Amino acid sequence: MSLPHSHPDIEVNFIREGNVTYIHGGAQVRLECGRFHAFWAGLPHVMIAHSETVRLNWLTIPLAEAMRWELPAGFLRDLLLGGMVCDAAPSPTGNVTGTGSD
Repeated sequence: MSLPHSHPDIEVNFIREGNVTYIHGGAQVRLECGRFHAFWAGLPHVMIAHSETVRLNWLTIPLAEAMRWELPAGFLRDLLLGGMVCDAAPSPTGNVTGTGSD
C-alpha cells in the first residue's frame, strides 16, 4: 500500500507478529502485536511502516452490514468519528478482552 486510500467499510486488523504504523484520518497510529484494531476505512489510510517481520490478518465489513449487527453505540461512534478502536490488552490467544464503550 503506497498511497492513501479509502473504502466504505469497517476494517479490522489483527497483528499476529511484529507491528505496523498507519496514517489514518491524518493521525499516525501504531498497531501492536496480539491486538485487534478496528477503524472506519472511509477515512483515508495508508500503512507507512512495519517491523522487519510482520504477519497480520484483516477483514473488511461493509458499513451497512455492520449497522445491522446492533453493535454498541459508543463503539460505532468512536469508529465513525475517526478513532482507532482496539481491544483492552494484548492477547496472545487472540481472545478479545473488550472494545469500546456502551
